[in-house]
Amino acid sequence: TPSAADDGRVPRARRPAAGRPGKPGKPGYGSDEFAFVDDESEQAEDVIDWLSFAETRSERRDERRRSIRQRLVALAVVIAVALLGVGGYFAWDTWIRDEKSVAAPGQHGAVLVQLRDKDGRASSNAVLTVDPGKNTASMVSVSSVTTVNSDNTAASLGQLMADAGPGASREALSDLLGIKVDGSWVVTEPVLQGLVDLAGGIQLNADVEVKGADGKVLVTPGRNPANGTASLAFANFRQPGETPAISADRFGRVLQGLLAAFPTKSDGILPLLANMANLPDPSLPDDKLSTLLASLAKATQAKQIQVRALPVSPDGMVDVQTAVPIVRELLGGTVRQGRAQNGPARVMVDDASGKPGAQEDAHTRLLNAGNTYVPGGVEGKRTQPASTVQYADEARKDAATQVALSLHLPPTSVKKAEGEMLADVVVTLGQDYAFEAPKTS
Repeated sequence: TPSAADDGRVPRARRPAAGRPGKPGKPGYGSDEFAFVDDESEQAEDVIDWLSFAETRSERRDERRRSIRQRLVALAVVIAVALLGVGGYFAWDTWIRDEKSVAAPGQHGAVLVQLRDKDGRASSNAVLTVDPGKNTASMVSVSSVTTVNSDNTAASLGQLMADAGPGASREALSDLLGIKVDGSWVVTEPVLQGLVDLAGGIQLNADVEVKGADGKVLVTPGRNPANGTASLAFANFRQPGETPAISADRFGRVLQGLLAAFPTKSDGILPLLANMANLPDPSLPDDKLSTLLASLAKATQAKQIQVRALPVSPDGMVDVQTAVPIVRELLGGTVRQGRAQNGPARVMVDDASGKPGAQEDAHTRLLNAGNTYVPGGVEGKRTQPASTVQYADEARKDAATQVALSLHLPPTSVKKAEGEMLADVVVTLGQDYAFEAPKTS
């Protein structure tokens, strides 16, 4: 008979014999018949392990992506903060610091403007301060005959410019007025004349008539327009017998008129300086000078500028009692002519003995004793019976006593002075001053 395989039918699986399965030697199922179950279990575990690995790998990849994103965000924040910091610094450097550098003179210092003549002397001087925040300014004119101290040597402010330059003038005036003079603007006569013309002329408030070399009237008293030639002639004009303060004030009037005609923006002033080939002092380059002048112009045009002249006697000595309130109010300083902060005492000698050679004798004695000598004006301009040695600072009492001994004056000549003094110790030689007069042939 044909088999099941031959007729295409699938043979049925044989049933195992009855009995407990899995027992060797006994009827039942063999363990090898279920090997596929173990294989499938192991394969399932492998699949689970692979899925876990794949899932873990995916999570790690996502974690790395999140970490990278966080780092990129943090880096972007750091870069943004850095850019803001750099931008803020440059903004501060460009605007705020420049404004502070200009505002500083009004609060802590000043700027010295000097008119230099063809011989290199400072024919006129003025100290200016400005406070851009308050839009206020101050100007104190200083005569060129003013006596200042430089390297323990007395000299006129005008001559000191020719001998030692603007830096020495600035430092000497700073010591005299008790203020910080931060920079210098030295204006030659052609530059001043040209600036006035470039500004279209100025309105000059003149106190006197001024004529040119040809006798033609250049300036008339009162407020009148003036060109560069007239302004320069007025700034340099001196009348016989007038005080140095009056002469110095004329330069201040020209500066005030020029500031009133200047632009109030630094970019409008900078071309004027460039056109005049201005030679800036290292202490005040053109960019800062133009910003300063713009602030001064703004305050002047708002009529917020105070102008005074430093009171000085014809022999160059500052009138301290009158000068102190002016300097204190306008410049924030105090006059300290001849006063040293430390070191040997500065001794000023005024001769009221009426004896020729007395002042020079005192000069020699004081230098031999190690003091710093400060001249006290015209010799023999007045007389008084007894000599005096005065000091204002209690710390200089011993120095005053030693000065009296050096000049062979009695201890009773030493007295404490009230108020401000021109030097640490001021000696007034009286008719009782004894010395060996030089022999004349």
